[in-house]
Amino acid sequence: MIAFPARASRTKCRSAMLPLFVAFWLWLAIGHGTWLAAAHSAEGAFGIWRHPDNGSRVRVYPCGHGLLCAKILSVTDAQRIDDKNLDPELRERRIVGLVIVDGAERMGDATWSGRLYNRTDGRHYDGHLRVVGPDRLELTGCAIVVLCRSAIWHRER
Repeated sequence: MIAFPARASRTKCRSAMLPLFVAFWLWLAIGHGTWLAAAHSAEGAFGIWRHPDNGSRVRVYPCGHGLLCAKILSVTDAQRIDDKNLDPELRERRIVGLVIVDGAERMGDATWSGRLYNRTDGRHYDGHLRVVGPDRLELTGCAIVVLCRSAIWHRER
């Protein structure tokens, strides 16, 4: 007669699997948390974004030493030159390629602050860019502290 070893009890099997189970869930949680942190980090602002009002495509990119810049890649409206600029000498500049954020400074994990140029009225505003989701960027421009306007831009894929 052949003797087989006694079957391990279910309790012992569960006890042996518990560290693997916990390690798996920790790995999943930490990996997911890292992804969320990256999506809401300052670097999450870099990429191509679509303006919600006029459909312009804008590239946000690192410039200088830890600064952020943005320039217009394409427009969908009729404005082809910077004809609304307050400076008459700049009114013949092409809109495509126009830098609308030049040297914004990082203010936190997902926020940049600097001067924003609005091509639709030709004015500069104090403002900030803030990553509010993996595919959403909030731009806020202020004429004075109490007169601000925000818009949510969506990432291009």
